[in-house]
Amino acid sequence: MTKERPPKPPAWALTHNRELWTHFDPIFDPSIVVDWSLARNYRVTEQMQPGDRVIFWMTGDDGGVARIGFVISLDLKTVDSWTDANGKEHKNGYGGLFFLPPFPQGTYIARSAIEETAAFKASELCKPGVRSSAPPLRVEQGLLDVILGLAGELGESLWPSDSPRAFPDALDDPED
Repeated sequence: MTKERPPKPPAWALTHNRELWTHFDPIFDPSIVVDWSLARNYRVTEQMQPGDRVIFWMTGDDGGVARIGFVISLDLKTVDSWTDANGKEHKNGYGGLFFLPPFPQGTYIARSAIEETAAFKASELCKPGVRSSAPPLRVEQGLLDVILGLAGELGESLWPSDSPRAFPDALDDPED
């Protein structure tokens, strides 16, 4: 018997455990394009696509949403390994490039701002194993609405859902 897979969610979450992944500070690093590893699973190979909305989730009690953006591209070849802050080597599954601009002025949406909502309690982000889960995790519409509402309060301008999300080949248009 084949296990039926849930439909593609409206957004994905990349996870960041700041105790292990010290090479990148999701709040203060100015990078807007982030290269991140992904699990080797059907979510990446069958569902995730360039243009999909992405939430960058910092794990832990003082974590939360550090960035909101979208998938630029996926690399479905196994990439090299990386070493965490404790010196342990980890094999990467797949990888991807993500457009994830930081929020203005080093802000983020704290976990405490959303953890009491029903949408968060029902989400994969709330599950105990999320500290070590390999992304991408599902972000359902109710939780996405909560996050986007709070991001709007931060003054963050986000793309409307009907706006195309594509990374240009060149940032400068010579014809302008």
